[in-house]
Amino acid sequence: MNGGQFKPGSYAELDAGLKPANRRFATEVRNILRSLGGSLAQIERRLHELFDNARDIEGARPQWAVCSASTMSRWIGGRVKVQPNEALLRPLHLLAEAQAGDGVVVPSWDSHPLHIAWKELGVALDKGGKRRGRRPRVLRGPASQAAELPVGVVPVPLREGDRHNADGSFDVAWPEAKLIVGYIDAGDLARANGLIRHVGSVASPREAVAAVKSCRIVGSEDAAEAILAYAANREDVLDVVEIAYGLLVSEGGPDASMLLKGVLAAAGRCAS
Repeated sequence: MNGGQFKPGSYAELDAGLKPANRRFATEVRNILRSLGGSLAQIERRLHELFDNARDIEGARPQWAVCSASTMSRWIGGRVKVQPNEALLRPLHLLAEAQAGDGVVVPSWDSHPLHIAWKELGVALDKGGKRRGRRPRVLRGPASQAAELPVGVVPVPLREGDRHNADGSFDVAWPEAKLIVGYIDAGDLARANGLIRHVGSVASPREAVAAVKSCRIVGSEDAAEAILAYAANREDVLDVVEIAYGLLVSEGGPDASMLLKGVLAAAGRCAS
């Protein structure tokens, strides 16, 4: 099914065999998409516009990400095997707030039916051992369990390519690679891991590719491999394919292979 052509209101009946938590989650996704109106591709474009506007207003990258039409299409069907990342789901609520007309009250995110259904789905999948699949171990150290994207440390606009400076130093396409090295040297693993988790899990495929290559360039091999491990656990398979392809066409064959092996490992399959 082409997610970009799948229009709210034309949904197929949910499979009778869906588990209750999956059914409720799919139903609430359908409800909010219907309220937003338009095709999934149109909704995705509006999310990108909302993201760009938020970045312009806040002066920094918002701590949420745009979900693709294909991801929304999969949520609609209810065939969700791992709990979706909240950073991908919450923007639908933000868009609903932005589109709400006069006199229309949108429940807060904490009390929104979609958020409640999402939490119930996480509990149900956790009981079945499938909440998040295999999580990568990132940088080792006492702060590694606190790896969240820290306030004030957000990715900056991506530059095209890498280049040498006149003094012989090297600019990288993903400048945060240098931040990661600095955080590691300072023993601030929580902040390093926060950036790694963000770019590996929810940043655009293009940014993830740039991050892996940049971390390799600055000598942070562990960070590059950790980004690949998080990317392998992404819910959107097309994101993973795009990252792998981006690595392949930029002479990153070994990294593409590592990424795909991570996907197989997360799915419980062995790769030779």
